[in-house]
Amino acid sequence: MDIASKEILEEALNSYSGTVLYVSHDRYFINQTATRILDLTHQAIVNYIGDYDYYLEKKEELTEKYAPALSAPTETQASETGSSDSRLSWQQQKEEQARRRKQENELKKTEARIEELEKRDKEIDETLVLPDVCTNVARCTELSREKEAVLKELEELYEKWETLA
Repeated sequence: MDIASKEILEEALNSYSGTVLYVSHDRYFINQTATRILDLTHQAIVNYIGDYDYYLEKKEELTEKYAPALSAPTETQASETGSSDSRLSWQQQKEEQARRRKQENELKKTEARIEELEKRDKEIDETLVLPDVCTNVARCTELSREKEAVLKELEELYEKWETLA
């Protein structure tokens, strides 16, 4: 879905007063529209009243409380694995969180640049139809080249956005 369509959908969902149930892998979209997250875990449904950030923050705590694992490790199994595994797991979690934050920041920068370029493309189109500009061959050529460069960069950014979203 392109950015403009996505923004329109977000606005529609946020202004709708009824209930909407949807499934999405787009974390940014979920964070912008969701007010409640249902997680199907260990044959139970855990209800998170809040956005996606709240879900990430409370997931482990509420899952343990309301949907305990079917086969929790015993104390001897836990002591056999040792603290090095938990430290490694913690380190991996931190690295994953850092990677996610970096990707989300990159996504925001990409979306901002796309918005900027789409605005410039529209400005060029509006300028090209002005009577004093459309009769000026040099100015038309200059604007056409700029529009071509803008469209090329937009195409690259759309592909980048698709991989990040």
